[in-house]
Amino acid sequence: MSIPYRANYSWRNHGKNLSSTVARYYEPASAAEVQQIVKEAQQYGRKVRVVGDSHSWSPLAVTGDYLISEAASGPASGPLAILERIVA
Repeated sequence: MSIPYRANYSWRNHGKNLSSTVARYYEPASAAEVQQIVKEAQQYGRKVRVVGDSHSWSPLAVTGDYLISEAASGPASGPLAILERIVA
């Protein structure tokens, strides 16, 4: 299964004080997609970061690797919620 992504995506937070160019930017629609992204990242030695609406003032989301956004799915069913269920 191939998950759509944007390569070399320019990410910027809401305040425009943080930015990075990420290798792959994802908006997964299911837990299976999140799991596949994480497995692939491990396989290629990449790190995965997750962002919501990009309102963070912390550089936590800044990465050159893989960035997963829950903007499309919303926080209740997005990647953060999915990851919490996987880890729990």
